[in-house]
Amino acid sequence: MDTAIDQPTDVTPPPFAQPAPRSTRLPYLRIAAQAAAIWLATRVIYALMTYFTALVTSAQVSPGTSASRASFLGWQRFDVGWYVSIAASGYDDPRKAAFFPLYPALVAGVSTLLGDAQHVVSGMLISNAAALVAFFGVGLLAASEDRPEAATGAMRALAAYPLAFFTVAAYADSLFLACAVFALFFARREHWRAAAACGFLAALTRPVGMVLLIPLLWEYGRRRHWWRWWWSWWTMRGWRQPSRIARLTPGGLAEAAFVIGAIPAALALYAGFLWWRFGDPLLFVHAEQLGWHRIPMPLWQALGLDAGSLFAAPPLSLSAARIWLDALPVIAILVLTLWNLRRMPPAFAFFMLGLLYVALSAPKADNGIPLAAAGRYLLPSVPIFLLLGRWTRRSPALDTIVVSGGFALQALFTAFFLTGGYLI
Repeated sequence: MDTAIDQPTDVTPPPFAQPAPRSTRLPYLRIAAQAAAIWLATRVIYALMTYFTALVTSAQVSPGTSASRASFLGWQRFDVGWYVSIAASGYDDPRKAAFFPLYPALVAGVSTLLGDAQHVVSGMLISNAAALVAFFGVGLLAASEDRPEAATGAMRALAAYPLAFFTVAAYADSLFLACAVFALFFARREHWRAAAACGFLAALTRPVGMVLLIPLLWEYGRRRHWWRWWWSWWTMRGWRQPSRIARLTPGGLAEAAFVIGAIPAALALYAGFLWWRFGDPLLFVHAEQLGWHRIPMPLWQALGLDAGSLFAAPPLSLSAARIWLDALPVIAILVLTLWNLRRMPPAFAFFMLGLLYVALSAPKADNGIPLAAAGRYLLPSVPIFLLLGRWTRRSPALDTIVVSGGFALQALFTAFFLTGGYLI
């Protein structure tokens, strides 16, 4: 059995020091209470914003529609229809293969309790419940990586992300975020079976779940000294090497197979279903290309296309503003990731590089907005929220900028989405 890692003696640990040993007890109840408070406050604000947006745009709905009904209609846009359709009638259209099965399966299950006509309500309930779990997971990870006081700042940074309103809609993003953050948390705390299970669920939720494979593999291998040749270079940043590594026993081989194979197994399971249903195990890739014109290409070509679009529209035009709406979150997270790459644990670095690769390498090629949805794809950027939480805790001025600026942009984007603006 691995022994616990000795903790640094410095009062202020280096950025992302070794996580607390698995035997160290975290203040779970306190973090849960903080997560619930942040979650509840944001849900109340979303509800008020939704209601008043419906009042402002009441002329766009039929005269007999109530304000509450009009408010609810504002959230039934874009991918919501696909998830609802899968929950209601299954995979009866090849284009639906682009949407992975766990979230619509949960929507269908909850709908059986609420009534078959309540798929959108069921989806929003699942999304908001998963958002609460995600807030809790981010707080736990921040406390484990730094100190208990770090939890609040990291959760507030997540809440202030300009596109965090997608955690309200009947999208799969909240569920994926919750699975991903707990996969990272359990891996860093050496709870391998729980980490593998969360990775498995993440990979059944969205195809981007594959980016968790390398972080989990790295953490598991690090604990067994598989990466010894590389570790000495990375420890120049102040991270400590485990004091003792357990040998890989037959039981350890089974555990390693479970950790490493869980995410590919989830993808293989879905691919097998698509093969049986449509005769094409890679239909989820082909559906993205044919139905949504997302064309995978070498990263340098994708970056060229993305960069070119930023300056193709006339400056200060509505089309330019729409392009920059997606681009700014991507640019900000890309800069923060690259600037702090060697300050992150390698598992976090691999996770962020994987998210960025997915967001940038398959641009949307049919409408002049190649980065459409890229900002939403980066909603699971948990290491960046931990980093911002640490910085804002030390700088009240930065805290004001991040939180107030993030919520102001989020209010603008939420109103744009609720009024039918193209924000997918």
